[in-house]
Amino acid sequence: MSQKGTYFDTVKSPKVLVDVWHARGNQGAVGAVEILARLAMKAGAKASSFGIFGAEKAGAPIMAFNRLSANPIEAFYAPNRYDIVVILDPTIGGFTAGTHDETIFVVNTPKAPEVIARELELGPSRIIAVDATGIAGKLMKKGFQFPNTAMLGAVVHLFPETTIEMLKETISEASNLVEKGEEIVAINIKATEEGYEKCQEFDGRGTDIPKAKIIPLKVFNWWEFEPGGAIITTGNSHEKKTGTWRTERPVHMQKNCTDCMLCFQFCPDFCILVDDPKDPKKMLGFDYEHCKGCMICKTNCEFNAIASIPEARAKK
Repeated sequence: MSQKGTYFDTVKSPKVLVDVWHARGNQGAVGAVEILARLAMKAGAKASSFGIFGAEKAGAPIMAFNRLSANPIEAFYAPNRYDIVVILDPTIGGFTAGTHDETIFVVNTPKAPEVIARELELGPSRIIAVDATGIAGKLMKKGFQFPNTAMLGAVVHLFPETTIEMLKETISEASNLVEKGEEIVAINIKATEEGYEKCQEFDGRGTDIPKAKIIPLKVFNWWEFEPGGAIITTGNSHEKKTGTWRTERPVHMQKNCTDCMLCFQFCPDFCILVDDPKDPKKMLGFDYEHCKGCMICKTNCEFNAIASIPEARAKK
């Protein structure tokens, strides 16, 4: 595929474009979305990137995300609707969750894009296929064969406001690669070039490619969970500044407040500031160092005395 696609314009479009990377730990998905965010910002866009994974290490399924827009991005929670789905490991499954009719799939596979689309039941969609694992295996040392940069070479076709040269420059600046030395940076740039040149595109819209049915996740009852870890110390929660987890900030609307103390009763983290914790009679505001932004206080306020604003806007 020698010509760049024209599916999306992430710089000039006013909408927020979202991509998700399905991968396993140690495939470099989190690093890839960070590089893609920096690339978008080089082109003048706003961008965010983050991953979701548990305590597992290499091999565990993970997801990583980008939001890209011409406008400031104020949402930092995990998205549930995707414009681009990047599949680093086709064995994970569940790839059509959150997709729509115009979603584009980019798949790490040596197979032709139509073939892999049918095997994974991606539906009548647009597909880009690239053998990123094969490229990494050829260029990189054993134990350091990460397919992420080759995948980025394929993904960059979807962003007309960027170039392969811009992507190579962004990769050369990636701190996690730079710290490994010039040779590693050069190899990853070569992988990016090969991913860019060797990917194949297929427009499957209007075809009979089946779309996998998504089975909803089972919601477990409390007695079905395994016992959690033990808390071996007490009185140390005030040392954990969990306010940085917040994406929405509660705001006290004092003119509406009746000091009913419902917010104080319902707050799970003791973040409602009052005149006297033992006998509260007046609501004074919020402990933003520990408030996680769950908005339980807002939900239970019967007098519209608690509003919310995006955390990104509050910090301006």
